[in-house]
Amino acid sequence: MKIFIFASMLAVVLCQEFKLLQEGKTCPDLTLEELYEGMDDCWDWGEPHCLTDDQDRHGVVCAKERPEIPAGYCPYYNTDTSAMEERSCIGKGCPEKPFPSMASVRYPGCYKDYSGKLKGEL
Repeated sequence: MKIFIFASMLAVVLCQEFKLLQEGKTCPDLTLEELYEGMDDCWDWGEPHCLTDDQDRHGVVCAKERPEIPAGYCPYYNTDTSAMEERSCIGKGCPEKPFPSMASVRYPGCYKDYSGKLKGEL
């Protein structure tokens, strides 16, 4: 019984792991096949999302779909809390209406470089 519980906990941890993309790859460049590759173990927990993290690195993480990200905001992966959160969109191509979190790849502004921005600017 203890082994089963440990194995279940391990699967959850693996699903929450932020897997960095190969150098030079960005979320909007990924094919669906690349997005779903290696994410078979997290379907019970959520769905694969390609996000930037709080250090502006692109990666894939398994997370529950957020059905309504507000207009003008983008989902991102917060490495401190190991959770998908929202922040203001910057640049061109920001969402003008609410959207599901998995659709963030449709909005180029969600993948702009946030480094060097002060919290008040986001």
